[in-house]
Order: sequence, then structure tokens, then C-alpha cells
Amino acid sequence: MHRPPETEVKSRRREATREGRTGVVRADGFLPRGADLRSVPAVAGPIRTMTRIGIVTDVHMREGEAEPIERELRAVTERLERFDPHRTFVLGDLIEDGATTAIDREHVEAVTGVFEDAPFPTTYLLGNHDVENLSRADLSAALGGQPRFGHLDVDGRDVVYLDSSAPRLAGARGELGGEQLDYLRETLPALEDAVLLVHHPVGHYDIRGNYWFGEFPERAFLGDRKELLELVGEAGTVRATLSGHIHETRHTTFRGIEHAVVNAFSKELPDAPVTGTHAEVVVDDAIGVTAFERGRRAESFELE
Repeated sequence: MHRPPETEVKSRRREATREGRTGVVRADGFLPRGADLRSVPAVAGPIRTMTRIGIVTDVHMREGEAEPIERELRAVTERLERFDPHRTFVLGDLIEDGATTAIDREHVEAVTGVFEDAPFPTTYLLGNHDVENLSRADLSAALGGQPRFGHLDVDGRDVVYLDSSAPRLAGARGELGGEQLDYLRETLPALEDAVLLVHHPVGHYDIRGNYWFGEFPERAFLGDRKELLELVGEAGTVRATLSGHIHETRHTTFRGIEHAVVNAFSKELPDAPVTGTHAEVVVDDAIGVTAFERGRRAESFELE
């Protein structure tokens, strides 16, 4: 299949970047001592060696914990500012559904207000708690009209974000549904080395010891991940998936794709109301994922 011109340009740029990484250009863009300038590969535009993505998930803004959650969330955005992400994604469950629609709307606005004060762009995914009381129209308004799923070019990398909130389902379950699967069927073939983001995990994990989902694994994973993985396999253009939902930081390989989940920002466990977890993701030859809890490194791994 002949790719669209913009994809060809992107591909040539990435090939030039790979050549730069294995040649004489350092990650900081300077030449090593003694390097011959004539050996630097000619490329159209700047040589890019890495893309930085911030991840926060399962904020669970809620009554009784709103003040400490907001305080720690601001601390996380300050830490992310030092990381200097090209974009940050909040992977769903911005809120813990409350008693009324008005309370939930207020809590969503509290979360987005923190990120609006940050110097980097932020995209919000929806999770199961977000739609218990709020309609998608309510959420669209609260999120500034942001589409609930789509494709973004993040520093030249393909990133696809999806909505697994599934309001028609109960009990923390999630799925994409026909509209998004059709969108992926049309979109994925034109992408390259895409990173796919969705609240409910796509990979498979042994969660028998998980406090929230150990006894009910059907509520832990994306309900139509089989259909999603079939599309991903056919397209051959997805490099990895990143998710939240199960309140753990883990990674695995499943159906030939790398997958990772990031621990909840708050409500990891009933006796751990605010963990303050965020992740810093660096996309390069490998995808490096480092999770932090209140600024302290908790776990680090690579997705090949």
C-alpha cells in the first residue's frame, strides 16, 4: 500500500534520526570531540533523538480527599515541568464518581485546572468513573471540547488515544465499541510505530493478588481487546500500549505487542489515599518508562 505523502516525509525524517543516533550526533545534539562535521548525515529539519511523554492516571478526585489530591497533583505537574514533556496524558478516572452531577463536574474542573496552569499540553482520556454521573456532552464541555478519541502527532511520533469508559456498562468494565474499532481500522494502517493509550489494559496480567480486581478479572481488562489486538496485528503499526485502571505499575508482552500499566495517582489501596504516582516515558529506539511516587523513583523498565 502506498502511504500518504505526509507519512513518507515522517518516515524519511525518522530514518535520518536513526542514522544520526548511530552515527556521530550525541543525544544532546552536539558533536563528540574529534568528530568530522562532514560525516553528519544531511536531514530535512532538526535531528530528534527522543520524545518525552508524561503520564498520570486514576486521579480519583473525590470528596474528603480533594485538597491533598490537588496539592499533590500540583507537585506532580512541577516535577513534569522539569521533565519537559512534549505532551502529558491523563489516562482516565479523573474523578471518583460522587453523589451528584454538580459535584462530579466540579471535580473534573479541579483536575483540569491544575493542568491548565502547567506549561505543557495535556490530553485527557475517559475512564469508567468519569461517566457514572456525567454524560459525554458534560465531559466534552468540561474538557474544552477535546475529542474523546483520536490521533496526535507528538514530536513526530504517532500517538492514538482511546475512550474505554463505556457508559452502558456497569462495575468498572470498559470497551471501545464499534465506532472506535472502525476508526482504528481506517487509521492504523497509515501510522508508524504508534503508541496507543487507553484507560483499561490491553495486555494480559496475572492479577490474582490485585485488591480491586483479583476476584473479578473480567472488570480489569478492556472488554473488546481481542478485537483491538486483531486490528493492531493486521496493521502492524502499533509499537506499545499504555494504560491505567488496575492500580499497579506493570509491563508485559502480549500478542506480540509491548504493554504497560501505570499505578493510580490516588486510591492505590484503601489505606493509601494519595500515592502521587506519575510516569515519565521516553520514546526512542526503546520506550523507557519510569514511574515515580511523590517524586521518588518507584519502578523503571523498557518496552522494546
